[in-house]
Amino acid sequence: MVYQLRFFKGLRHPNDQFHQLEKAETIYDLRLRFFLLFAASVLIFAVISMFGLGTNEISGEVNILTNSQFEWEKFLFLLGRILLGFIFPALYLYLMSLWFWIWTDADYRKLMVVHSFVLMILLTEQVIHTIFVVWLGLGWFSSPLSLGVIAQSLDFPKWLIAFLGCITVFKIWALTLQYIGIRKLARTNRAVTILLVLSIHLIYWAIAATLAFFELKTFF
Repeated sequence: MVYQLRFFKGLRHPNDQFHQLEKAETIYDLRLRFFLLFAASVLIFAVISMFGLGTNEISGEVNILTNSQFEWEKFLFLLGRILLGFIFPALYLYLMSLWFWIWTDADYRKLMVVHSFVLMILLTEQVIHTIFVVWLGLGWFSSPLSLGVIAQSLDFPKWLIAFLGCITVFKIWALTLQYIGIRKLARTNRAVTILLVLSIHLIYWAIAATLAFFELKTFF
């Protein structure tokens, strides 16, 4: 059986798509689909940099640097964002798939297909987040789609606000889809699958919250 990766069908009907993926002997056109995901990611992160998101430190030096130095700093920031646009999909398509491949007997290429759907969700979240920041002035930890806004209203510690800000509607959607895919491909029981899915994301969110902690100090 030949499986063709179709992003929107997979997001709408994950059970059907993962059932077909489980039975597939060949995965068609995988490289092209992954290329499109990488291209979309680079474009999204480049656009984010053009809106000036994350340029607080550079903007603070505008009175210190010459015009040429300031433009050079902006150019380096853009290059960094483009590089991040490559790293972001690589983390989910390759490293996240490797995590589940180590702990289960699922096929690595099929795990990459599962995480291509996860990546689609997270790239969509990046677009929505950019809209919130540009038009509503909301930081990612203040998004109405995350638990961070609840944590702020309850006056939680700053690190915990950042951590809960990582937990969004899109992340829950991605984790649910990931759970369905791993269960279908690896045939693991529910408890093991939940443990594998949650553990890697909790580690990621903890790292993200720690890195964001010092930035958050400027907003309170």
